[in-house]
Amino acid sequence: MEFNNKLTEITTGVTDFILAIFIIFVIIQLYKEVRLDRWKVSLWCFVLGFISIAALFGAVVHTFELSTATRQLFWKPINFSLGLAVALTGLGGVYDFWGARTAIKLLPIAVGLGAGFFLLTLFLDKGFIVFMVYQVLVMVGVLIIYTTLAFRKQLAGAGIISLAVVVNIVAALVQQSSLSLVVIVPFDHNGLFHIIQMVAIGLLGWGVIIAVKKKLPIQNIKGQY
Repeated sequence: MEFNNKLTEITTGVTDFILAIFIIFVIIQLYKEVRLDRWKVSLWCFVLGFISIAALFGAVVHTFELSTATRQLFWKPINFSLGLAVALTGLGGVYDFWGARTAIKLLPIAVGLGAGFFLLTLFLDKGFIVFMVYQVLVMVGVLIIYTTLAFRKQLAGAGIISLAVVVNIVAALVQQSSLSLVVIVPFDHNGLFHIIQMVAIGLLGWGVIIAVKKKLPIQNIKGQY
């Protein structure tokens, strides 16, 4: 395979790869706390794992010159992984707000929603726009949940998770813009998106770790199953 002849595409691919590696690091740190809340930690590890998979495939798509057919083939696992990641992120909010029992019951629906989004992208030409709408809707819902938990002081780390969601929404807006930046090498809107998303992922991992380490009494009652 040959490298893409656009330097911004190569830097986008590199930031995608760095994002994937960074996410793996966060997963390792998060999984160290699995004994404290196996279901919750496992859920967030799956969320991050799917994002990492999408980033790895994205790194290949952006870095190398691919035929149209090959590019379309690579986008399938990207859309599938991102669809599930967004749905499971919503489920993470359900877990913390309504408890483990409710989240477990809704797991098949969340997986079905993620899979349904993937199937939708197969039949729509503007699948990426559909994903952005889907992502923003879920992220706004998750933001409301964790902001509420933070104000009520019902979940340690909720404020940090809320900030992570805000940063992720900012990243999504940047990706839809025409922003670019030159820092030794040029970065287009996609490369900047990956850099900002790393901040969001770091905050998310930090917030979830705090949440599982410092369970408040009200959360312990809601989370029993």
